[in-house]
Amino acid sequence: MNTPRRLAALFTTQMLLSTAAFVIGVTIEKNQGHSESGVEQAHSGETSEAHERTEGETTGTETQSETSETVAGVDVESTPIVLLGVVASLALIGAVLRWPRREVYAIAAVLCLGLAILDGSELSHQLDENSGTVATFAALALLLHLGAAAVAALAAARSQPDRATPAAA
Repeated sequence: MNTPRRLAALFTTQMLLSTAAFVIGVTIEKNQGHSESGVEQAHSGETSEAHERTEGETTGTETQSETSETVAGVDVESTPIVLLGVVASLALIGAVLRWPRREVYAIAAVLCLGLAILDGSELSHQLDENSGTVATFAALALLLHLGAAAVAALAAARSQPDRATPAAA
């Protein structure tokens, strides 16, 4: 296996693993939200005063969570957005495998750095929320995206630029 194919295989592996970490992290975070709501509802049935206090706390928590998980009014953890992220990652992998050129690798490196920035933001958010499991998956996605960016940058540096055919004189 030659070096360009190895780099493409390594990039593909890192992107697939980072995509899996992203999906697993979002799924765990959604399920934690549902289980916490269920626990709060179970405890709120003990007394009406505790119920009112729990309802007020739940509303405040949900509002804080909803505002921190939306970007420009879009819920970034909704199923369609998560699927869009998966499809975009797969399309990036496909582009690198189909057109292993300097320009494609350079674009892939920049996009992976952008994803790493988003992963870092999510990691910070999860650490603030004391959600260790989701923070672990965010950190994993961050490291894998940084690795994919490094591989793509290396592949771009090693790739030969496309040579246009000279125009007839």
